[in-house]
Amino acid sequence: MRARTITPIAISMIVVFALIPTSYSENGILIAYGDHIELVCEDNGLIAVCHTILETANITENVTSTSTYSIKGTLAGEVTFEYDPEIRKPDVLYKSENGITTIFVNFTVTLTPLRFAKLKLLYKLQDMLKNENGTWHLRYSFNTDAISPPEIVVKIPKPYTFRKLIVENTVPSPHVFIEESRYYAFVYKSPLFKFGNTSTTSIDISYKTEWDFDAIFWWVILTISSVVMGVVLGYFGKRIKGRFSLRKNNQYPTFEMFKDKKGKFRFRLKAANGEIIATSEGYETKQGCRKGIEAVRKNVTNARLQDNT
Repeated sequence: MRARTITPIAISMIVVFALIPTSYSENGILIAYGDHIELVCEDNGLIAVCHTILETANITENVTSTSTYSIKGTLAGEVTFEYDPEIRKPDVLYKSENGITTIFVNFTVTLTPLRFAKLKLLYKLQDMLKNENGTWHLRYSFNTDAISPPEIVVKIPKPYTFRKLIVENTVPSPHVFIEESRYYAFVYKSPLFKFGNTSTTSIDISYKTEWDFDAIFWWVILTISSVVMGVVLGYFGKRIKGRFSLRKNNQYPTFEMFKDKKGKFRFRLKAANGEIIATSEGYETKQGCRKGIEAVRKNVTNARLQDNT
């Protein structure tokens, strides 16, 4: 019974660790390396980079991590960094010469099983994103001594209203395409890149924005339709409101009973607009006046016109 329970667990753990890209530290501790690089294209031609370095191990141990990165591009400003509390004594050195930026990272970290320690590099690069006749060209070359291939995400800003994005070229093809609230994201990851001590990762993207005439056409159609619909609804709404207003204010034909100066009961027929159409003779009692009204109601629909003039 115990063997049946332990065996699947052991196999699952072996499979999990087999899927983690690994290298060995000097003292034989199993280390997993990973680089997640996010490139955000800006309208001014700069590339905002968020480079996250991930490391973990299968046992708890203190290790020292050292990496050197070479990027084809010139730094615009300084390199700042953020890191987890497990990381101690981070040392980040950088320089830009002849269009090449080199970043050296060294830190000591306490690694625990199945928990990633993260150090995040933040910087901007120029001379990588250029505009040629309205088309943006991004050429990114990246060289590292890590064994594990990185995951690279290129984010292109969404165009303004009535503009659309046209991607003319992307080499290699992205692994995943994601639409975010403000950006279109192209994800490049293993096995597109194969790394070794002298390997170089390259991405080439060409894109531009154009007027979206289809969107403009349908916007015009919807605007005109909205105006026409508003006029129609306003016209019929006014008529319907008028009818409801007449009903609400009792504006319909009525029989009105009253007493004359001699104290006799009379009734008069008023039209919907309040105009008096006819007035009755005088009745001695109110009941007699009511009977007169009922007689008019019964006979007026069948009455004929007799002209004695």
